[in-house]
Amino acid sequence: MPKLRLTFEKRGAAAFIGHLDLQRVFQRAIRRGGVPAAYSEGFHPHPKLSFALPLPLGMEGLAEYADIETTEPAEGIARALSRALPSGITVTGAEEFEGKGSAARVIRAVYRAELPSGAEVNVSPPFIVIKKGAAFDAAADVFALEASGRTIRAEISAGGERSLRPDALVAAITGESAFPPNSIIYVRERLILK
Repeated sequence: MPKLRLTFEKRGAAAFIGHLDLQRVFQRAIRRGGVPAAYSEGFHPHPKLSFALPLPLGMEGLAEYADIETTEPAEGIARALSRALPSGITVTGAEEFEGKGSAARVIRAVYRAELPSGAEVNVSPPFIVIKKGAAFDAAADVFALEASGRTIRAEISAGGERSLRPDALVAAITGESAFPPNSIIYVRERLILK
């Protein structure tokens, strides 16, 4: 059966759709869009669908991945799904792939953070973060880091054991605890697969 890797955006109010709800949204869109999806067996069959890396609630994603198995080559699947998905979620591409799915292949992610005015940024290592109750230098998990005005863009480890949360990095380079809650806007710009 063909496997398709979908690329999609999740923007605006759709950023507040949680990961489990996003799975249900896609399952419904697959049915409404007439996508020839392969289904699991058992009492409650559902489309064979998986997502690369869950987005935190409230974070926009500009190039997310979802993998779906189909029963036949699907022409126009991106258009059919986009029409059936709610506002703010758009499928921008679909390509066939072989081997491991996106979830097993994510190694890095590129994030953008918009800071409140008056934020001070230090983009020089060390980047001391707290993970599982222990402090450590996350410099080995930061592959690119730049700051321009109030914007920070970082390419960091994602998926697997070495995953680094973008808010932990921002806290390490800005002293985020001094900011009002929810004053920093995060966007995941893309995922990088191996």
